[in-house]
Formats: sequence, structure tokens, C-alpha cells
Amino acid sequence: TVIAGLTRTRMAVSRHSVEDLEQLPVMTDITAQATVRLLNQSVASAYWSNPKVMALMIQKAVQLSVRYGNDPASALFWGSYGMVLAGIVGKPEQGIAYADLAVRLADRFGARAQPGGVRFTRDALVAPATTPLREIEPSLERAYTIGLEYGEIGFAMAAYFFVSLHRLVSGAPLDTLESQLASAVWLIRQHAAIRNLDQPLALRQNAHDMQLGPASGGSFTGPHLDGDSHTDSTDKMTIAWTHTFRAMSRFHFGDAVGAYDDIVAAGPYLDAMLGQALVPVHHLYGVLAASAVATTGDAGARRAARKHRKSLAWWAKHNPVDFATPLVLADGALAAADGKTEEAKRLLEEGT
Repeated sequence: TVIAGLTRTRMAVSRHSVEDLEQLPVMTDITAQATVRLLNQSVASAYWSNPKVMALMIQKAVQLSVRYGNDPASALFWGSYGMVLAGIVGKPEQGIAYADLAVRLADRFGARAQPGGVRFTRDALVAPATTPLREIEPSLERAYTIGLEYGEIGFAMAAYFFVSLHRLVSGAPLDTLESQLASAVWLIRQHAAIRNLDQPLALRQNAHDMQLGPASGGSFTGPHLDGDSHTDSTDKMTIAWTHTFRAMSRFHFGDAVGAYDDIVAAGPYLDAMLGQALVPVHHLYGVLAASAVATTGDAGARRAARKHRKSLAWWAKHNPVDFATPLVLADGALAAADGKTEEAKRLLEEGT
């Protein structure tokens, strides 16, 4: 199982310091090399489609690297191991240490180690849990540049639009954000090998709706995508992103019940957003929408609001620059749902 495999992997890794792991010899065992390189070819697609399989692949590659030494393909797996530690185990400080190790190995091995993908993994899927998003941006832009330089087009385009995601989460002006997203979509469309535009389009539709205001109606439909068709996607990340962004639109424009429905619908697919800065946004709107529904006497919504608040508090603890204020806003919504009017007013004013 995933948990048993993770336990074995952590035990194997814990016998070595990060510094020792960096100094492991180059992998020469032919079978181990072939296995790690084969896993490397498919781990990225597993992240989007089957995170449990992805976790098993990471565990296998890390165990082989500890036993036989580092291969160029090991770099991406050390970064992915950091993502697992941060996003699944709940140890983000440990996670970033292994993600930094991955970047150093990628710099040493060069093009064979997919340095653009390794940086993207660290900056988009590990670092947001501990590092202010504005501080990550230069390195994420570097991941884009390196990705283009070494022909890692998929990782380069992902890095480019994740810069936009981080800017949205950290409160960048919507007009400049939509302009950058237009550039990102245009760039991605220039590469025939990249067919999945769903996530960038969902992000662009959200920026469009938030900028347009109530006139959008919170429907999350057009001009960039049809929210209903995207929630029927077979891609787990597309489903999670679309429901989360539509929840934002619906809540802001008065449809708390619809927003709550979207948050609930996104829940089973959250593992496809592992480590992303959109995860705490999902939990923030989970608190806001569920608290609003709870005022009607829905006990299930009240429990859901508390659960989302707990998850958001984890992010606020480790990255207070970006998520402490959203937590205050969430506490204000919970106070309002509990009928604590004065406390709610104070917290909501503090959080806005």
C-alpha cells in the first residue's frame, strides 16, 4: 500500500543526512538505472491522473537511489519525495530540504536531469507550503526559462501559468493577471504536443469573472471555458480546479449554496492538486461557503466548515505571509455562523 511503502521509504532515507544523499555515487547498476528512468518518463502524467500510483513510483525510485546511488533521473524523484513529505506527511520543512537537494542534483547532472521540471516541482508543489509566493516567483520564472532551454516544454508551460496562479493567490491586480494569462494560453497553443489547456483556461476564466464582477453571474461559463463541460472531464486536476474556481465565482456573487456544492464536488479530487497554492484557497472558500450554508441549520455544513478551517490553519502556520489573513477571514465567517456578531464583524474587517 501507499502508506506502508512510504513508511519503508522514510526509514531508508532517514539513515542518511541530506548532505550524504547529495554525495551518493552515480548509479551504475543497469537494472536500477532502467527502472528509475522508466519511472521518470511517466511520473508527471501520474501526478495529474493517479496520485496513488505516482506515490508508489516516487517511493520505488527513491529507494533505488538510496541503495544504488543517484542517477540523473533521481533528481526529479527527490523533488517529488519532498512534495510527498510536505503534502501528505505534513512535514513541509523537511520537504523543501529534499526539493532543494533535487535542484542541486539537477544543476550537477544538467539536461539529463530535467532541471526545468525539478525546479517546477520544488517551486509549484513544495515551496508554497513554507515560502511566500512572491519570493518563489523569480525561481518559477527560471524554471520556465530552463524548461525552454532544455526542451522541457510541458514543464516550461506549467511553470509559466503557475506564476499566474501564485499571483492570483497573493492578490495581484486582476487586469495585469488576465493579460499574463492571455500570453500563457497563447504560448501553450504554439506547442502541438501540449493539448491540455484546461487548467490555464480555468484560471483565466476565474480572473475574467472576478474582474467583471456581478455581471458575470458567477456561472463560470465563457468566454474562456464552459464550467459544466470541464467538471465532466476525465482529468482529476481539471475537475478540482474548475470546481474550486467556480466556487470562488459563485460565492463572491451571492450563490453560497452553489459554491458549497462545488467545494464538495472538488473534494474527492484534491489529491490531484497536491502541494499547490490553490489548495488553501479551496479550504478558504470551503469555510466561507459552508459557514453561510450552516446559518440555515445545516449541521453537516457546520462540520465541513470546521474541517476546512483546520486544513487552512495548517497552511497559515507554515506560510503566514500568504495564508494568515485568509485564516482570519475564515474565522470571521465561522463566528458569523455561530451568531457571534461582534466577533465576526471584527474578524471580517481585519481579514479584508
